[in-house]
This record gives sequence, C-alpha cells and structure tokens, in this order.
Amino acid sequence: MKIAFSAYCVLRTGDDGYCITDEKDLELLRKHIGFLVEHKKHSDTVLSSSHLLKNTLRFFENGGNFPDCKAGERFLIIRPDGVVNACSFFPEHEYKNQKEALRDFNVRNTCTKCYVAIRASTERPPLRLFLDSMEAYTQIH
Repeated sequence: MKIAFSAYCVLRTGDDGYCITDEKDLELLRKHIGFLVEHKKHSDTVLSSSHLLKNTLRFFENGGNFPDCKAGERFLIIRPDGVVNACSFFPEHEYKNQKEALRDFNVRNTCTKCYVAIRASTERPPLRLFLDSMEAYTQIH
C-alpha cells in the first residue's frame, strides 16, 4: 500500500475546528511528520516527499496559512462542462481558458488558506521537483 498526504483546508468546509492549531496537537503532528520523513529512508510506502511533509507541518504551524498561491498559473481546474476554475475552492470564478484566469484571478489572488496536494505538488520550483523525484527514485531502487 502506498500513502500520499495532503493537508486539511478550511476552505473546504469553512470550519477551522478541523485545523491543527493547539500546541499539543502541533507537537503530535511534528512527531508524526518526523516519523514519516525517517520512515521514507527505509520504505517506499509514503509517496509524499519529505519536503512536502515538512511544508505541511509549516502550514499548520503558521495557523493554516501558506503564502504565494499560484492557482491558475501552476495548476487549474477544468470542470466536466469545460469551464475553467483557477482554484476548486473558488468555483464562482469561472473562465473560458487559462489566459482569462491568469488575467482575472491571479492578479488579485492573495489566498493563503491551503496547502492541499495539487498546490503542494505543482508549486515546487524545478530544483525542488528534481530533488523530490530523486528522493522517490532512491526509495524504489
């Protein structure tokens, strides 16, 4: 079995009660993230990179905030009806194509409220993407 991790996002339900904010819970998360990072050195069951796991912890340590969202630029959502959304958490912002989403959504996007898998995976700079790929490769071989 392979497992990939993604952070809960308050934008999903509007209920921040599901977020990890209590210091006791944060300490438990630190412990578990540390375990996962170490476990990855000996097993290929965890698909999330160590970098992604550590950033997930940072997301919660920062009160459920992660700056510099690149929705619409690094990723976008194409719905079954063909409508484009820069971010699934803002379905009311509908576009005909990525160019339109970039022109409208990205210029005013100041959201910091998620670090879900699609964002975490697509916003890595090229060097980080390479390093994470090498980490995955060494897990397999």
